[in-house]
Amino acid sequence: MSQWISEGKLVEYDVLKKVVMNLRASRRFNHALQICNWINSWKLFYISRGDVAIQLDLVSKAHGLEAAEKPSFVQEMEDKGISGDAFTYAIRLNAYASVTDIKETEKHLMKMEED
Repeated sequence: MSQWISEGKLVEYDVLKKVVMNLRASRRFNHALQICNWINSWKLFYISRGDVAIQLDLVSKAHGLEAAEKPSFVQEMEDKGISGDAFTYAIRLNAYASVTDIKETEKHLMKMEED
């Protein structure tokens, strides 16, 4: 994609989002995450809370729950003004449930109640 841009061709954000969604649906989480990381690295597009929540989901599916819970990723979310909201909580709950981590799921539910 970097070469595509360097050749002067356009990259449309909506098209990239559809590609990410299609890759996610095909369970190609690493590829979808690579595109998300590329989008973030170029800083050409506005990244919404939903985009970050999807990236969180991809990180947990591609690299495990521990990677999604790393302080660096959580700090990155906060730096972008994204804290705990219903959408990001739902994605995190889904990640915990997918690995059947009951303790973390309960802990997360308690944090949601506090917020």
